[in-house]
Amino acid sequence: MPRLKSYRRSQAAKKNWAVQKAQPAASSTCYGTGYRHEARTWPTSSLTDHPHQLVIPDRYPGEKFVLLVGDSHLRSVVDGFVEMPRGGLSFGLMATPGGGAQVLKSEFEGAVLPSTPDAVCVLAPGINLGKSRTPGAAGADFVSLLTRVLLSCPNVLVVDFPPRLDIAAEDQNALRQEFRLVAARMGLQYFSIHNHFPSNCHDLWAKDGIHLSDDAGMPLLLQLIWTATSLHLGSPPPPQGPAPGPDVKAEPERQSWQVMAFTL
Repeated sequence: MPRLKSYRRSQAAKKNWAVQKAQPAASSTCYGTGYRHEARTWPTSSLTDHPHQLVIPDRYPGEKFVLLVGDSHLRSVVDGFVEMPRGGLSFGLMATPGGGAQVLKSEFEGAVLPSTPDAVCVLAPGINLGKSRTPGAAGADFVSLLTRVLLSCPNVLVVDFPPRLDIAAEDQNALRQEFRLVAARMGLQYFSIHNHFPSNCHDLWAKDGIHLSDDAGMPLLLQLIWTATSLHLGSPPPPQGPAPGPDVKAEPERQSWQVMAFTL
């Protein structure tokens, strides 16, 4: 008995449904909903062929000079769309969009600073998620970067890279763990911040799911960087600004983790 068209259509529909279930569903979590300014054109560095900016602000009496080294996350600060908190610390900015650890190392070597910073804060290069084949390779590049920074300034701290929505969490955690171990072996504090950026808060990211938004994500990151640096230097925290959260984890000289509470 020949099968009716309706039966064949039903079977085809079931087959298509089974195929759709077997395929990973496209997730909206890889997209942010926050605002990020349009990237401005920056000068290209002769050292690395990457866009690069070094900004040294005016210092107020009594402020400690801190150099913040990072990648494209610092664009909005350099371009003036988001401001660092003020009060006790003066941050210079060395930003190299697209720069992994080796690129940041080269730019740091070529930087001309007005004075030796009281501290250098390195924003861990999350770009290495795409630049290195393995966490171990990224860790080796990170060792090279931190070693070079320590030659110029003995007071160095590391702040964790912000999470991304476009890369699996387990891959990011593997890289974080490698960076933590590198910092621990070198006797440097590593401040963990990723728990302050829950992936379900899409307004913390721009539409690309990679960069933090100017209106929500970046102010939070800068507050965390400020507080970590204040804790590291033993300076009072800035007088204003939202508290970033209850705790920040720091990797001290010993292998065990130390929980350092924010006091804003």
